[in-house]
Amino acid sequence: MGGSPEVIQGVNRGWWERRTAYFKRHFSPAEGVVVIRPESLLCGIETCFAGQNGKAFYFDDDHLSVEGARKVAELIANAINTPKP
Repeated sequence: MGGSPEVIQGVNRGWWERRTAYFKRHFSPAEGVVVIRPESLLCGIETCFAGQNGKAFYFDDDHLSVEGARKVAELIANAINTPKP
């Protein structure tokens, strides 16, 4: 067999948007709270990814793998280290 696929397709982006719509409509973070949007790294315009570059982002349909968690942790670290106005 050849190398790992560059992109492992997951759900379509519309599915993700529908699944998170209630939260986005009804959640208003308190002052100083930063909301992390994992879709900014785990999804493209039309598709969310189950993995990329031969690395899976999920263990199963609801739980991030170590690689997926690493990507979300990078978002959190960037949010913490970004100066606030």
